[in-house]
Amino acid sequence: MTQIGTTSGTREVPGLPGLAVSWAARTDIGRVRERNEDSVYTDGTVFTVADGMGGHLAGDLASTAVVKGMAGQHPRYPVHPRTIFEALVAASDAVRDISTDSGGSSGSTVTGVALTEDESGAAAWLVYNIGDSRVYVYAEGTLTRVTHDHSVVQELLDAGRITVQEASIHPDRNAITRAIGFNMSPKPDFWLLNLVAGMRFVICSDGLSKEVPEDEICEILQEQTGAQDAATALLRRALAHGGADNISVIVIAVDPAESEAAPSEPRHSAAAGSEIPSDAGDSEPKPVR
Repeated sequence: MTQIGTTSGTREVPGLPGLAVSWAARTDIGRVRERNEDSVYTDGTVFTVADGMGGHLAGDLASTAVVKGMAGQHPRYPVHPRTIFEALVAASDAVRDISTDSGGSSGSTVTGVALTEDESGAAAWLVYNIGDSRVYVYAEGTLTRVTHDHSVVQELLDAGRITVQEASIHPDRNAITRAIGFNMSPKPDFWLLNLVAGMRFVICSDGLSKEVPEDEICEILQEQTGAQDAATALLRRALAHGGADNISVIVIAVDPAESEAAPSEPRHSAAAGSEIPSDAGDSEPKPVR
């Protein structure tokens, strides 16, 4: 369930025996925090990073509840958005109990990707997100952030009220607007991406994304084509930049089993978001880590 330290694996892409998916997960306490409140989950079909919030109020237990909720759904290919949503509902119930037991309020972000099928039945990727952990996709030398942060500073950036430079030092830079926990109903965003040879995913907590600029992430993926080497290099770079928070990263690589397959441009679009029920709204509290 919760994978701590190092984990990796490889599997064939369902229906595409010429392609293989390899992955590597790394998580580290960093150089400042007293405990690691991140959790990661990898089973070859679903890949998840959860960043717990609440400090002494059991943030580590909250992130563990998220990955246990994912494992409890026993996801199988092709993973449907409903499966992810039901896992997040189970996690939300568990985090509510944790908060009650601890006498405070705790919660977690959650983000990741899962193997699914597109409308034609071809293998594809389902990306999901709640909070400010992130999913990036790298293809043909370009790094693109797929997820959109659910945070106060992202809303200010979207409204043009602050600059990127101001966002990095804004007093509300750690305040998020969606989470698992904090009396919020799960409200994930979903995207569908096609699966092509040569693509790479980076799934990470903000302990990586706030320490390592996107151009450096892209540079590392250009230099380190293997999932294990890339994940290790990203973790080390975040630590070298200070390691002010817990750091978790999963790198996924899609490679041809034989070299004749050529990469193509990934597409991404909203997928099935309207069918996911949620009571979350803009008036909900904004937990701060």
